[in-house]
Amino acid sequence: MADLPKLDVVIANNFGHLPMFIGAEKGFFKSHGVDASFRVVDTGTDMVNALHNGEAQVGDMSTTTYLKAVHAGNPFQVIGLIMNDATNDRCDTPLAIVTKKGRGVNVGKIGDLVGKKVGLAKGQTSDEYFKMVLRRAGVKYDDVTIENIWSQFGLAPALAEGKVDAIVTWEPFVTQTLTQVPDSYEVIRGGQHMSYVMVAVAHGPQHPYRLKKEASRGGGRFVPFESI
Repeated sequence: MADLPKLDVVIANNFGHLPMFIGAEKGFFKSHGVDASFRVVDTGTDMVNALHNGEAQVGDMSTTTYLKAVHAGNPFQVIGLIMNDATNDRCDTPLAIVTKKGRGVNVGKIGDLVGKKVGLAKGQTSDEYFKMVLRRAGVKYDDVTIENIWSQFGLAPALAEGKVDAIVTWEPFVTQTLTQVPDSYEVIRGGQHMSYVMVAVAHGPQHPYRLKKEASRGGGRFVPFESI
């Protein structure tokens, strides 16, 4: 087999990117003429930086990350839909707020978070979700103390050790926290506050590669990258 065009892809370490992991494991990229290598990062900001710095040509990110990046001037283009819920235009069930017994936060009582310390990754999807949850409950963001915990792996230990009263994250870190932290429970999961959709994004037209979609009777498919 001739050498395939190489493609550097940046994705995150959560279930929203599962289709990309499966595609790599099953050889779907090579079967469509692309030799893809994957870099796994913690957050959407890490993805944006990798694309901006030329370390990757394609990223798989949430719509919140994509919209903020484009608003900031990054020439990103959506080339595909990776994950969503066809039955719900506000599917945010992978996101949740988790606390544990003794922290004074009851199930469904968002107002209990006033004056509490909450761990999350600032500027990421979990932060945007948290703001929307607070807004609907009539709670001001400034009435909560935010502990910026960039790596999602640090959230469960922070809650377990009492460094924070609650955490906000996405799967699989919600379930990881519920499993690892004794007496932990969800304050709220989802709630149709936002649309948590994953999209495949390519860097702008100045990049030396572009995707070409070839139409066929059997449907469209992505064919090898070609120089502009």
